Amino acid sequence: MQNIDAIMSYFRTTLGGGTTVSEARIREIVEGGPFDLTMESREQMIRELEASFNITQLKGAAVTGDKYFPWLEDRKPDIEFFFWNRLKRYYIETGELPPHVINTLDQVTDQVLDWCGDPQSPEPRWLKRGMVMGHVQSGKTTNYSALISKATDAGYEIIILLAGLTNSLRSQTQERIDETFIGKRSVFEDIAAIDLPIQVYGPEIRYAAYGTTRLQDFTITRAGSWGISLAQIKGPMIFVTKKNKSVLEGLASWLRQQNPGDLIDHPLLLIDDEADNGSINTRNDPTRATAINEAIRSILAMFSRSSYVGYTATPFANIFIDPDSEDEMIGNDLFPHNFIKVLDPPSNYAGATKIFDEDGELRETMVREVEDFGDLLPLTHKKDDPLDALPKSMETAIRVFVLTRAIRVLRGNGGKHASMMINVSRFNDVQEKVEGLVYSYLNEVKDAIKTNAGRGADGLKDEILRNLKNDYD
Repeated sequence: MQNIDAIMSYFRTTLGGGTTVSEARIREIVEGGPFDLTMESREQMIRELEASFNITQLKGAAVTGDKYFPWLEDRKPDIEFFFWNRLKRYYIETGELPPHVINTLDQVTDQVLDWCGDPQSPEPRWLKRGMVMGHVQSGKTTNYSALISKATDAGYEIIILLAGLTNSLRSQTQERIDETFIGKRSVFEDIAAIDLPIQVYGPEIRYAAYGTTRLQDFTITRAGSWGISLAQIKGPMIFVTKKNKSVLEGLASWLRQQNPGDLIDHPLLLIDDEADNGSINTRNDPTRATAINEAIRSILAMFSRSSYVGYTATPFANIFIDPDSEDEMIGNDLFPHNFIKVLDPPSNYAGATKIFDEDGELRETMVREVEDFGDLLPLTHKKDDPLDALPKSMETAIRVFVLTRAIRVLRGNGGKHASMMINVSRFNDVQEKVEGLVYSYLNEVKDAIKTNAGRGADGLKDEILRNLKNDYD
């Protein structure tokens, strides 16, 4: 089987990293390429490249404070953009992002980094606070991955990324950072580094140091076993932690040990993902802080130079933080004093408004209202209500997902992300029952395919296989 990803990478590289390529030019490059492709494969690649080069994204809007002093443009000629150039090339050549979107990502993250403080500024002490607003599932993780890469190239030495409230979300975010920034699987005491694909796109093999792994959040015990200090670290070091009182207090304690009694002189960039969740001080008494809010502010206050950037799609709580709240021990609250940046989604973004709004352009083609669930699980139900079967509409949805997955695998896109989310209840107990039923049905589908798919017309005597054919038709 031909390596479709490698062939597409060749065509993207040949077309260049520019943002405007005509359809005629794309067809010329693909049809004149050195690969023995079927007409169907050629046309499919042309369609994908056309779609990619036609996706656009605006830079969005911004509000900045009155103490903004630009610095990035003057320093750019002297910065070795190793991590950012490696990430940019990875995005371009793998087709992870369309060229227009990469161009906008580059410009927007330049803006955000410029609003953050210059890590090499002679000013003895400063702190910056800002916020980036995006849409749900529209590339916030991509944005802060690029910001982390540029910030470390510019001289930020310590990166702390707060990745939600759960272990699973933290681990998932760590994996993304491994893939886009660290450059290898983050595992403590690994016998041999397992390099990740991004290493291919840099001029040399280079890793970022890490204080957390895919399997483990920060602990003082683990930090003690490294036998190192911040002073010994060459290059950037990143911690991907969850918003948990004991984890953040442990990290604060370890950092305090690095420079007892004095401010830490390594520039810090602290990125707060889902900044409206867990980070806000919700106490009625303004002189006291909630545990996570206090821990974040305490860590920021330990550094002579620190920048806090909160990312969220729901910024309402953040903009109502008292901008004048300050504490002698834990410093300023997290109000975005210095900047607020609003990200526009790319033109192919399909968000809630497009799909669910009465006038949404995708509502007619994407929304299917079903009515066969009422006897099994009414809309209004309790967490201990019985659930013995899936509605036929959900079984159909599962089979259609299996079919579309198979089509993508056959087209050579099997490694691309694809997921199906089932959310039918606000109760975990009900969701777990649904999960069990889905697992059972999916195994029935697998067994039917293994047993009957090779039997031709006789295989269609099996009900599931017959349904799969009807779904496909």
